[in-house]
Amino acid sequence: MTPIELHQALVIHFNEGELQTLCLALNVDYESLPAVGKENKARELLLLLARGGRIAALLQLLAQMRPHVAWPLATEAVALTQAMQPELGPVSATAVSQPQPMLSIGGSVTGPVSAGNMTINAPVAGRDLTINAETPRWQRWLLLALLPLLLLVLLGVMVLLRPLLTPNAHAPNPDQLLPVAATLAPHLAVTAMTLAQSDAGEVLWFGAWQEGQAALYWLDVAARETAVPQLALTTTTQINQIMVDCRQNVWLALDETGVLVYQPTTGRQDTLLSKTTLPGLPYNTMAALAHRCLETGEVEVWLGRAGVQTVRYQSDYPTLDTLDLLAADTDFVFAASQGIEVTDLLFVPQTAVLWVSGQRGELLSISTRQVRPPQLTRYEEDTLWSLSLAADGTVWAGSSHHLIHDGSLLALQDAAGRIPNSRARQLAAGARWVWFGDFCPEMASDCWALGAYQNGRFFPVDLGTRRQVNGLVIDSDGVVWIGTENGLLIYP
Repeated sequence: MTPIELHQALVIHFNEGELQTLCLALNVDYESLPAVGKENKARELLLLLARGGRIAALLQLLAQMRPHVAWPLATEAVALTQAMQPELGPVSATAVSQPQPMLSIGGSVTGPVSAGNMTINAPVAGRDLTINAETPRWQRWLLLALLPLLLLVLLGVMVLLRPLLTPNAHAPNPDQLLPVAATLAPHLAVTAMTLAQSDAGEVLWFGAWQEGQAALYWLDVAARETAVPQLALTTTTQINQIMVDCRQNVWLALDETGVLVYQPTTGRQDTLLSKTTLPGLPYNTMAALAHRCLETGEVEVWLGRAGVQTVRYQSDYPTLDTLDLLAADTDFVFAASQGIEVTDLLFVPQTAVLWVSGQRGELLSISTRQVRPPQLTRYEEDTLWSLSLAADGTVWAGSSHHLIHDGSLLALQDAAGRIPNSRARQLAAGARWVWFGDFCPEMASDCWALGAYQNGRFFPVDLGTRRQVNGLVIDSDGVVWIGTENGLLIYP
C-alpha cells in the first residue's frame, strides 16, 4: 500500500469525529493540524507521524480499530515513512516511545499503549475502541471548590444526628435513695466527707455533729446501706473538710481551731496548725486541703484560706517538730495564689496540676512541675464553691449559678429553662452523673438541695425533709454517697 492509498483508506473508513479520536489516541492535537477538512487533516496527520517516526504505531492502532480493512503490516512502516518523507533518509525501525492514554476496549479490557504495543486479556474483534480522555481542568477545579461545601453538609448532618445517637437524659429516681445506718440517721448531721483506700478496702470518712458533739466516723463502703459508722475521735469544733494522705494519716480542717491530724493505726492525734503556728492565716479556719507524695519520700500538703500555704513532712507521722512550713518567698504555690480567698483545692496526679477555686470566681491551675506559669480564669460575680475530678481526668467546678467543665459554663436550670435559687456548694463528678448539693433555707421554694446533671440537662432530686447537703463522694462502683443534715444516703 502506497502513502496515497493509505491516505484514501483513512478518508474512506473514518469520519471526522473518528479521525479526531484517532488523533487523541496518538497524542496529536487534531485542531493544530495545519489544514481544513477531513481529507486535508488526514494528510497532515500522516506527514506529522512520518516526521516523528510513528507510522508503525498508527498502523497497529488502525488494525485494532478497523480489523476488517487490509492495512499495511507494521514491517512496512519504514518504507511508508521514507516514501512520505524522502528527505529524512533511513529511518530506524525502533519507534519512539510516547506517553499514551488508557484505552478501554469493548468496555471491559483496559491497558496502556506504549510504543505501539498493547496487552489485552480478551478478543477485541468486532468491538469499538473508546478512548477515556483526561478529566478537563475546569472539572477538577470545580470539584476542589465544592469540597468545603460537602464538608459543611456532612458536619450539618452529624449535628442533626447527634441527638439521635446520644442517650436521652433521664431524671434520677428518688425511690432509689437508700439510707445508711438508719438507726443513727435521725441524730447524725454530716458536715464533711471523703473516700480513702486502705488495706481492708474502700473506707468512707465523714465528720458529723451528733447531740451537740463533733466527731469523726468511718465505715466500710462495701457494706453500703447496712454499714454501721464507727467512731474514730471527737473534736472540739465542727469538721469542715477531711483529707487522707498517702500514708493513711487523716487531716481534719476544724472550724476556728486549725488543722488536726489523726493516725488510725495508733489512735494518735495532734493539732498541727493553729493561731500560733500559722499566724498568716486569718480567722484560723482552713477552707481546703490537698496533698501529693514526692519521690523523696516526703508528703506535701497544701492548706487553703487566704492563699495556699505549703507544708511538708518526712516521718511516718507528722508532728509540729517534723512539719516543714515553706516560707512565702520559696513557696511558688503561695505566690501564685495570693489574693484568693480559697474555697477548695484539687490535685490531679496525672497532670501534676493543683487547682484552686476562690470566692470571687477565680479558677487557678498551678503546675507543680513548673513547666508553665499559673493560669487564672475569673468568672465574674460567680463564687466557685467546689472542685471535682471526673474519671476521664477532666476537672469540674461548681459555682453559684453554673457548673464549669473545661472552661465551659453550664447554667443551672430546670427543663423549662428556669434558674433555681441553688448553688453547687458540693460537687461529685461520676461516669454517669455530675452531682451537686446545696443548703436550702426553709422558706426557699425554688432551691435544689440535691441536683444531677447528665447529657446537657439538669434534674432536681427530692430529698424529702432534708434541705442541706454537706458532702458528696462517688465510690469505685459508681455509687454516690450523700451526706445531709439528717444522716447518710446512697444512690442507687
